[in-house]
Amino acid sequence: MSTFRYATAWRRNDPVLAAQAIAFWTNSLRLPREMAEQRVPELCSMAYAGGELAGLSTVTFMDYPLFRSRFAFYRVAIAPEFRRQELAILLTRHTLTTMEGWSLEHPEEKLQGVAAIIEAKELGEKAHNPVWSEYYGNLNLAGFTQKGEQVRVAWFRHALLPS
Repeated sequence: MSTFRYATAWRRNDPVLAAQAIAFWTNSLRLPREMAEQRVPELCSMAYAGGELAGLSTVTFMDYPLFRSRFAFYRVAIAPEFRRQELAILLTRHTLTTMEGWSLEHPEEKLQGVAAIIEAKELGEKAHNPVWSEYYGNLNLAGFTQKGEQVRVAWFRHALLPS
């Protein structure tokens, strides 16, 4: 298992991190360059193994009507050679920490937590557990999309429901 180093890219507008992310998306994941460039403003956390970008997360803010709250919906992408090394879990935890701190600094955004639509099919038995421990980012089952994908949320410690 590799040792990873992390960088926070959220709202940094760092051209070096942006170029690394675009190269990662186009080379490792074979995304069209235009799609990769559109995702740059959503960059949140980046993980490196040695000097190589091994994975990253992106974030978009969306209201989640079921909970009457706004969440940072995030997506994690891992290079194929770094999958099955728990990097998605580690990036999730880094993203949670980053977004919770940012939310505290920007209360006007009314961000209450992070959420994810789970698309990975490799979860196996883990997908059957509605409660994921702190190790897994406290992402707990909140519902399902119309396509049957799990929606999982982790509330920030400072989250308050609207009155």
